Amino acid sequence: MRKLMRLVVVLVAGVGLVAVVPAVSALADSGGTLLPISGFQQMVADTADSQLFFSQGGSGGIVVTNLSGSIVTTIVNTTDATGMALSSDGSTLYAALDGSGEVVAISTASLEVTATYSLPSGDQPEYVAVQSGLVWIGYDSSGGTSGAIGEVDPSSSSPAFTTETSMGTWLSAPELAADPSDDGVLVAGQPDNSAGQVATFNTAASPVTVLAPAAAPSDCGFVNSMAVTAGGASVVIACSGDAAEIYSTADLSLTGSYLADGGPDETGTNAVAIDASGDVAVGTATISGTGTDLSGPDLYTYAAGSTTAANALTLNSTYSGSVLAAGSVAWVGSAVYGVVTYNTGVGTDPYQYYLQVIDQPLVTQTSLTLTAPSSVYIGKSVAVSGTLSLSTGAPPAGTPVTITRTEQGSTASSTFTVTTSASGTFSLTDVPPGPGTFTYTASYAGAQGIAPATAARTVTVMKLVPSLTLSTGHTTFSYKPTVRVTAHLGATYSVRTVAIYAHDLSGTKTVLIRRAKVNSKGDLTVSYAAPHNTTFTVVFPGDARYAERSVSRTIYVRAAVSQHVTGEYGTEHRSGHLYYLFGRNKTLDSKLTVAPNQRGQCVKFELEIYYDGAWSGATTGCAKLSTSSTILLKLSLRGGAVGLPYRLRGEFVPASSDHANLAADTTWAYFLIE
Repeated sequence: MRKLMRLVVVLVAGVGLVAVVPAVSALADSGGTLLPISGFQQMVADTADSQLFFSQGGSGGIVVTNLSGSIVTTIVNTTDATGMALSSDGSTLYAALDGSGEVVAISTASLEVTATYSLPSGDQPEYVAVQSGLVWIGYDSSGGTSGAIGEVDPSSSSPAFTTETSMGTWLSAPELAADPSDDGVLVAGQPDNSAGQVATFNTAASPVTVLAPAAAPSDCGFVNSMAVTAGGASVVIACSGDAAEIYSTADLSLTGSYLADGGPDETGTNAVAIDASGDVAVGTATISGTGTDLSGPDLYTYAAGSTTAANALTLNSTYSGSVLAAGSVAWVGSAVYGVVTYNTGVGTDPYQYYLQVIDQPLVTQTSLTLTAPSSVYIGKSVAVSGTLSLSTGAPPAGTPVTITRTEQGSTASSTFTVTTSASGTFSLTDVPPGPGTFTYTASYAGAQGIAPATAARTVTVMKLVPSLTLSTGHTTFSYKPTVRVTAHLGATYSVRTVAIYAHDLSGTKTVLIRRAKVNSKGDLTVSYAAPHNTTFTVVFPGDARYAERSVSRTIYVRAAVSQHVTGEYGTEHRSGHLYYLFGRNKTLDSKLTVAPNQRGQCVKFELEIYYDGAWSGATTGCAKLSTSSTILLKLSLRGGAVGLPYRLRGEFVPASSDHANLAADTTWAYFLIE
């Protein structure tokens, strides 16, 4: 009895690094649709009514969803459902309830139980199949010591369960697979056993005849999933080898294989489904079902009549470590459906289940990656490279890939054809015609059964950066200097003209000083009278190959501060200085003038006396300049020290918000009191 799920790698759609033509629906791209189930045993697709049935085992009932995985209902009285099968006309779903020892019939229209068939006390049904008008049941016999096969005739007026002793004794309940065209072939396989015992029967005969007695088929252990081809000639078995094997139902001889070796994590195949046209889907299995190193394809698809894979799919699940539940693959029209389980690691029942849908699974997926530098300078080559990959491997060497170069804002384009190497790589070296934004688009046209693909990269071709400098000699000048400004321009393509501008920092105005060609050395020199701090800027307008560029340099101009002392009765030279002579009780007048006009700004005075071999003194607070940018200090000398040297000077202190000129002070004015 299958109590625990065997798990396999997530069904995933291959996604290229840059672009891919997907063969996977939005369901798979988003990680799937979360199903409202707490466990998984089997999924049955009812395409006629556009609905899916999910048996949960355990204590859950059969859940019904639409084909997008949205819940429709949970069927009552279906607790502990395991195996399920549709009647040949699709009107009835039969389900094994191992907990109650019953098989129930469910109307696919009303989604209600319409009949119940009980097994003998202690017997537990696990698998069901419908063939030749009978419901076949693989069950564990009383006590769970062996398995057997029985049947119920639902068309009988008094349907009763009957054990088919001719179908042999099994180690446990055998899994069943029936001919989808209802020609009578029924296959039984032993799950959960390395011997992989299989037998085939003709149920159209009365009594049932054995086509191939129970035996271990070659190259197959652990029967994980089975599907019978239409007409019943063959059965495909997913088992522990590297392939799903094809056997004749007449004698269980090996007639072919669907190779599905998905990578180092795989221990075999565990899911197989065949559609009405004979197309085959084979899923692969992982070592433990919980690992996250899920390398290699997870689902292989084969067109009818071919054992060469049309597609090898690796689904990108949103959930790291997700795996596909054993036997959960089914065809629904042109799509393959599967149930992916993810261990959240939270709580006592950490598993979540997601419905994955793969559209057009027979179309070989194609991914195309493309790399190129994001930017280059004009005249430099652009190295474009990429890789073309098919979901079944690398394309044949020499496969053509078209690369088209287009320019933003232009209708012109250039097309190049490159071919792939044996590993699918290709490259192109191209020199764009000029500056601009160019898009390189690589395109693979595809082929019969192989999807096309495109990828694109944008490259900005930049103009060269010219060498451009600006010099002014010094950066700090005394008031009202004539500044010699020299611009130097390095190599350019065609334009040799520059413009030099001056921005007086006392205002917002910027003036053009001169626009002219540089000389043979690349220099252009101008002179400029600067009463205030000034920023000079030289601008090169650019040309066809060199970018526009500007360079700035700021010079700083000190204010001019003058002091005029009056009130003295005479002067004399002493110790290298000119001293003003004042009588006792007189007043010294000092007039400060600041240029350029700094009305309202701050000036301070410093007064010092020479005593005991050193100058010491004090500084006044701020006094505001008049509208004429002057101020007069009247200094009373009454009580001053007679015969000791004094000195006085004024200092202009601009506000922090004033950027017109730098601070400045006067020279010292020396005086004596006699």
